[in-house]
Amino acid sequence: MEIGIFIPSGSSFDNQIPDGHRRKNSVFWSFLQPVLGLQPEHLPWHNEGVSPNIARIREYEARRAEANNSMMPTVTLGDLASDAIEHVKEAVKRVTKTDKAKAWLADILREGPVSQSEIEAKGLEQGYNLKLLKVAKKRLKAVSTRKNRAKWAWMLPFTKAGKK
Repeated sequence: MEIGIFIPSGSSFDNQIPDGHRRKNSVFWSFLQPVLGLQPEHLPWHNEGVSPNIARIREYEARRAEANNSMMPTVTLGDLASDAIEHVKEAVKRVTKTDKAKAWLADILREGPVSQSEIEAKGLEQGYNLKLLKVAKKRLKAVSTRKNRAKWAWMLPFTKAGKK
């Protein structure tokens, strides 16, 4: 049986057989190869007959090229906007009067126990009423101790009573 292939003269196919890497997955060449009795082609990137070191280098280069061609994560405008909103919310977070009183009380009690009457007097000077000071004391988990028979002192739970 004879098979004839018509290739018009003057075309890009005239006396031209494409390179092996272009023929690799071509339906035409996969059909024509057994018909013409051609040997299977050796592609240049096969590692047969190559030293193991060069084979490892080629594998590494292939993995690196694949990693470099991977898609970078895309950031949408919505993601940027939500991040910006969260940062702004955190930056302009309201500081309540209780938070201010708590910080002030923690600063005073940092040195050790302070008498309750002294705290109340200084707090009133700063503009904090007694109820606000007691709420701040509760949130700080400060404790009341008796200094003498009649005097109460406030202190943070981790400070020692013998400092003042």
